[in-house]
Amino acid sequence: MTAGDTFEEAYDAAVEIAQILLQQMEAQGLDLPVPTSVNKI
Repeated sequence: MTAGDTFEEAYDAAVEIAQILLQQMEAQGLDLPVPTSVNKI
């Protein structure tokens, strides 16, 4: 295993965690700070 492989595995895991967190936030009805959001204040 190389350092590159380890980095890729860690990156993939971080992406999966981020997606899960976003899904949980959306499920709770929280507004996500998305630049392309339609809900402009």
